[in-house]
Amino acid sequence: MPEPIQKAVRRFWALLDSETVRLFVWPFFIGLLCWGIYGTFFSAPIQFVYPVMGEAWYNIWIWMHIPGPAAVLAGLMMRRGGTPIAQMSTPMLFRDYMGLWLQLGGYVTMFFALLYYEISAIQATHWGASAFSVFALAPYVLGCLFLALQTGRKLWRGETLHRATRKHGWHK
Repeated sequence: MPEPIQKAVRRFWALLDSETVRLFVWPFFIGLLCWGIYGTFFSAPIQFVYPVMGEAWYNIWIWMHIPGPAAVLAGLMMRRGGTPIAQMSTPMLFRDYMGLWLQLGGYVTMFFALLYYEISAIQATHWGASAFSVFALAPYVLGCLFLALQTGRKLWRGETLHRATRKHGWHK
């Protein structure tokens, strides 16, 4: 791979690995959870996507808005971000690890839920109708994808470190 492309890829991963999105994640996923509860129990179906999705898929799509964000929020509460590994006990490390898995599951769930909405909205409307929701949600679809990639990389690096410490006998 040419050096400029390698450099751009390294910068992308460094940006993705930063913790600068943590503050944004809370209100975003609380909002999605609130929408899931409201949309499931109180709201009438969204009229322009309901015919495209059909009743069964619409119900699945709405219900995905409850466990997806709930998994992310539970995972965030389990994590001890910023605590050095040397200061973490085995239960704390396990809790952090499981929190990452919950976050990953929630991010992937919401990526597909939001992507499905985008596709349905584009298919259901002619150009101009519902353009705001199509354009306004597109960054959130990508955001969920980036969060899933970021969390997956954290898990991959943790697994790699764990294998290396076991291989060299550095674990207790």
